[in-house]
Amino acid sequence: MSFFIIHPYKNNIWQFDDPVLNIKNEEFLSGSELFLEEINKSFPPNNQSFILMLSDKPFEDASYVFEWQNDSYKFNNLTGKLPQKLINYFKKKPTKIFVSAFRKQDL
Repeated sequence: MSFFIIHPYKNNIWQFDDPVLNIKNEEFLSGSELFLEEINKSFPPNNQSFILMLSDKPFEDASYVFEWQNDSYKFNNLTGKLPQKLINYFKKKPTKIFVSAFRKQDL
């Protein structure tokens, strides 16, 4: 099973970087920023960054699922398009992305 790790952070808008893949300030837009706002509610107030572990296969610590339906991903009652650079981590577009979230200081 493969896992991908990203570190979303909020600098007016939710973004992530991946220096290995030369990704800088990749923005979560088109509703996907609301996914991160919802996940961020599980952390103390004013939290501005966390770690997401993602996989296209279920895993024990997965607390969230982003599910592809029609032309976008669904999460709880939210709909959004994930950044294409995030989707590119997978060999093919997953129908479900299993997600676990951690504060950096909790690792």
